[in-house]
Amino acid sequence: SLGLVGSEMCIRDSPYGLIAVPMAWLQKRFIINFVENVELQLNKNNLRLRSKLRSNIIVYLAKFCLSKANLVFTSYEESRDLLVGKDSKKTHIIPYVNLMEDELISEKEAEQLWDEKMRSIIPIKIGLASRLTASKGVGVLLDALQKIIAEDVPLEFDIYGAGELENECRKLEANSTKNTNINFKGTLPYTSVFFDMLKRYHLMVIPSLSDEQPILLFDCFSQATPVLASKTLGMAKYVAEGNGFLVEPGNVEELAAAIRMIANDPSSVSYTHLRAHETEAD
Repeated sequence: SLGLVGSEMCIRDSPYGLIAVPMAWLQKRFIINFVENVELQLNKNNLRLRSKLRSNIIVYLAKFCLSKANLVFTSYEESRDLLVGKDSKKTHIIPYVNLMEDELISEKEAEQLWDEKMRSIIPIKIGLASRLTASKGVGVLLDALQKIIAEDVPLEFDIYGAGELENECRKLEANSTKNTNINFKGTLPYTSVFFDMLKRYHLMVIPSLSDEQPILLFDCFSQATPVLASKTLGMAKYVAEGNGFLVEPGNVEELAAAIRMIANDPSSVSYTHLRAHETEAD
């Protein structure tokens, strides 16, 4: 028999795999384990003692569970190194891409789309699509946008999502100026409507605080949309000149400076087509 166990090892989310794997192991099943996300905070010195303790316990349990797995998939090398070991022969690296072939635009389509975007790049159109929570770095982004509004930097910034910071997003929208236009757009279904939305932006912001690999990263690349992303272990390898910019996670000043620079010099944004399924994997 086959035991399929998906283990989501996060500080805040319920790690179901930590329960399922021991049960499958005790039943002597063949265990295939997918590590969706290892949400370890980058700056552990700023974590409260309770959060540090919980994180350490989850990592310890995750290591135990993965040691019992027969086959492990994870989305980037550092999570493999931390949880299974760098020399693990049973572990395979597969970037967290959730795209069907018909959702990927061709290189020719990407070039045409980018040419169209460049003809209407002033003011630059930037977006956020995320759960609106502090753990996703949305609070950091809102603080950065407050600075951008105060400086009356010319740009259009749209926010998509729902969550605990929704009211703060609406307040930011109310503080928009003639040049700095912030719009709260609510939620969209993860269908072709979502991908059509991505096509409309010159840049999407992914302000992650943890070492996750958001699926939005590859969604953006699939629609010829560059990103302004946090320099996390899950994203740094894939963001480079030609498809985006990197900033230190949690750094309000650096994020505001990057948005300011891009808005004042839209020509700094460029795009080199990257087909998500061609990303190298171990």
